[in-house]
Amino acid sequence: MKRRILFLFLVAALAIVQLPPPVLAATPEISTNASYHWGEVITINGSKFDAWTSVAISLWRNEVFIQPLGQVDNCDQNGAFTFTTTVAAEWTPGTYRIVANSLTGSASVTFELIATVDHIIITPLTAAIVAGGSQTYTATAYDGLGNSWGVTSQTSFSISPDGSVVGSNVSASIAGPHLVTGLYIGKSATASLQVNPATLDHFAFATISSPKIATLSFTVTITALDPHGNQQTGFSGTVDLSASNGGVTPSTSGSFTAGVWIGTLAVNEEGAGVTLRAQNGSAFGSSNAILVKPAMFTVTLPLTPGWNLISVPVITGLSPDELFAALPAGWQFYAWDAAAQAYIMKKDIPQVLVGSGYWLKLPGTSPLPFPVTGIAASTVIRVNLIPGWNMIGTSWPTPMAWSALRVEKDGLSKTLGEAVAAGWVKNKLWQYVGGVYANVGYGYWLQVNLSCTLVLPPP
Repeated sequence: MKRRILFLFLVAALAIVQLPPPVLAATPEISTNASYHWGEVITINGSKFDAWTSVAISLWRNEVFIQPLGQVDNCDQNGAFTFTTTVAAEWTPGTYRIVANSLTGSASVTFELIATVDHIIITPLTAAIVAGGSQTYTATAYDGLGNSWGVTSQTSFSISPDGSVVGSNVSASIAGPHLVTGLYIGKSATASLQVNPATLDHFAFATISSPKIATLSFTVTITALDPHGNQQTGFSGTVDLSASNGGVTPSTSGSFTAGVWIGTLAVNEEGAGVTLRAQNGSAFGSSNAILVKPAMFTVTLPLTPGWNLISVPVITGLSPDELFAALPAGWQFYAWDAAAQAYIMKKDIPQVLVGSGYWLKLPGTSPLPFPVTGIAASTVIRVNLIPGWNMIGTSWPTPMAWSALRVEKDGLSKTLGEAVAAGWVKNKLWQYVGGVYANVGYGYWLQVNLSCTLVLPPP
């Protein structure tokens, strides 16, 4: 009985102290300005939080937590508070969200961080890559106060004078200085990029004129190149030299200077479509095809009884007596001294020269075709012309067009016809046969008004 009375007492007591259900607070709210600039104070006003509760304030961007901003220890009796902080320099422009959290509720508000761009900088400011390589750049924007933020992904990059760009990655294949430009909302910045040659890949010959004469040296230029066609300026070695029809002399070049060798060589054998080859290890290169003529030519001088105005269009290196030793006894030979306007006897002529005219008197009554064997000239022949009469000859072992001749004076070069029009030479050639060709073995008189130089091309 006592136990039952006690139970009823406890139940009655509990009924007396039971509390009414809690009244839920209104949804919390916070507010702030729609936008801020660096260095400005952010003011956050909160309301409808529980009275006297504490509130944690944090900063978010794109649903990513950035940092805590601080804490309100106690809201007032109305659940309101005011919180201030300053826009930090490391915050980049964009949309941010401020979140206020308490034990019983939370609220958030967004604002825009607006920056006025004063200038941008792209880095690295100077860089060097190997041709075919690439360099990655970053772009940073600055306001007038020196605050900065990264804008690489929003920056448009370009490179000049050549190259390509993918995002912020810049590449180029042509060696030399380049300029990289970054452009962000109307602000631009530049950086220098040096593109250096890649490793040696092959060789290139400068174009070789054709034809050439076997065994006679001529000049070649060979350049070391990387895979992209850049001059490999670091190459200072030598190359093995050869020809598609056999050997050349020399068979090895001299040392390259800054990736280039300029030297002379001779092809040992005649041939058509001959190409030269330069090789160093696995790197090689070939020239354009050229015609290589035989080293020795035999031309026939059409001698007739009496006086003949002749020329010898091949190099013999012989004196008149040596060259014409097979002529019948009694022949005579004279050269012309244009400066003195007088003849020179054969005993005073050390060598019969290409490009000069001579008088040869043949005794007897019968024509005598006279063969002369020598080397064709491989370079231009220059004959100094003196005011007055000059005796000239041909430089080709085959008929030579008069249009191939040039006359030079005071740095100017003219055709024979132009030189006549300019008053340098007279419009007369004695023993001018046919009007179009200078015939093999003939000499010619040319009257000259002004000192100049006759340029006879090689065959």
